[in-house]
Amino acid sequence: MASDSRYRKVFLLGTISVLYEHLSQALCDEVFSSVRDKERQRKWTLYAMVKFWTEVTLRAPKSLSDALRESGDEESGYPQVDATPEAFFQKSASLRPGFFAAIFQRFQEATVSEARPVFASRFSALDSRFTEIWAIDGSRLAAVWHRLKKLWKVPSVILPGALLALYDIRRGILRHLHYTTNAAKSESLRALDAIAHIPAGALIVADRLFAVMKIFAAVSDRNAWILAKRNKTVKFRRKRLLRKGLHEGGRWKEYEVDVGGTTKKTPAQTWRYFRWTRGTKTYELVTNILDPALLSAVEALELYQARWSIERMFYDVKEVLNLNCIYASSANAVAQQVYACALVHTALRIAQGHVASDLGIQPEELSVPKFFPRVVSASIKYLHVTLTLREVVELNPDKELLLPDVNKMSFAHVALEDILVEKRTPRRRKRLFSAERKRWNSYQSVPGLKKLPEN
Repeated sequence: MASDSRYRKVFLLGTISVLYEHLSQALCDEVFSSVRDKERQRKWTLYAMVKFWTEVTLRAPKSLSDALRESGDEESGYPQVDATPEAFFQKSASLRPGFFAAIFQRFQEATVSEARPVFASRFSALDSRFTEIWAIDGSRLAAVWHRLKKLWKVPSVILPGALLALYDIRRGILRHLHYTTNAAKSESLRALDAIAHIPAGALIVADRLFAVMKIFAAVSDRNAWILAKRNKTVKFRRKRLLRKGLHEGGRWKEYEVDVGGTTKKTPAQTWRYFRWTRGTKTYELVTNILDPALLSAVEALELYQARWSIERMFYDVKEVLNLNCIYASSANAVAQQVYACALVHTALRIAQGHVASDLGIQPEELSVPKFFPRVVSASIKYLHVTLTLREVVELNPDKELLLPDVNKMSFAHVALEDILVEKRTPRRRKRLFSAERKRWNSYQSVPGLKKLPEN
């Protein structure tokens, strides 16, 4: 990157344009008619609910009550709904999460063509071999026992649920997200439901929890591929040594192995097994890709490192988009906040990919914690300016006015150097252990809270 390119200007309103263009009244009405059972729109329509929660995600208010009070002001950006705050809380508690899940899926399908495959560019050669390259993983939401009145008398730490995500490594966006209130449910069990969303020919990168025969068989049934860290509870028999070589100062060996077949319930499977060692450091990977021309050992070792991008996605959703701050005790409301965060994250990453591609840099060079707050600030100023210009036009109905281009105003841009990732120092902060982390329960165990069915 040229030395003066750090001072180039970055357009900040791309995220808002993606949100407002695709997250429309028509999309929400279509979803409502297809998902509804006995629900009615009333004053808090599905579109108003979605718009409210996305604004909450963007603005991170101290509480929902504060956000509802602000919604009375037209310049706030919140939807203008002539109803009491109690009506909103009742609606958020009764509106099934299936509505928001469907809206996120439709939104993702509508915007995926705009998401440029510019992330993890070192793996661009794999695009011609696989239809998609996704990572799969799960994560629990942060404890909420100290925030919600209904949980004051519950002695253990309460987790409001868990997420299971399919993340597009090359486009940098979520492709599927599932939320459950049962934080104790195994990730591998939840993965079996998510596998139904994997397209044929896709390559899935996973951690060792997913390296079990049941998941490998389910992925193979979808005519898809999986690469995972070895799960040592799954025993296999080495058939033959295929290849060996050197990589990054270490030695690797590649074997063909047989897994299962000892009982009728576990039909035999054939996997490839990679073992890389350098001193005391060892990596062990397994895959159902038997053709080395489709994925070599070195490509497998390097690609597995890209699995970390899904962990970074969970960090961005929780810390940057404030999902660690749960606003309501209702399981339905938690689900609405989760999918609203997913909507905003998708729009943010699409804009990040566009910015990086237009500037000729890697999108990973842009810092999400720096980029996102500036996007929010620009969107609020954009709202105020457009409302002001609208009033000027209405006050001068008989005059032809020359109005400024909002997209060219200073607030709509930021210097590239202000949003670049800073290189980390070798020092790392050690995470402190909390004994309370050993004593936790999920929403499913809290008396008096409505249970959310698996969707």
